[in-house]
Amino acid sequence: MLIPGIGEKTAQAIIDEREQNGVFYYPEDLLAVPGIGVKKLAQFLPFLSFPASEEQMP
Repeated sequence: MLIPGIGEKTAQAIIDEREQNGVFYYPEDLLAVPGIGVKKLAQFLPFLSFPASEEQMP
């Protein structure tokens, strides 16, 4: 919830999605979260980080 554009409801939806389907490897993976669309993702994308290489992918 410290990231601009992420409120309590969206934060919980992100946690729920991650618990059900695993780690997010790409920013676009967050589009599977209810309430996150392209515009909202673009808003908080600068505050996110993802695995640095495919070596870390399962």
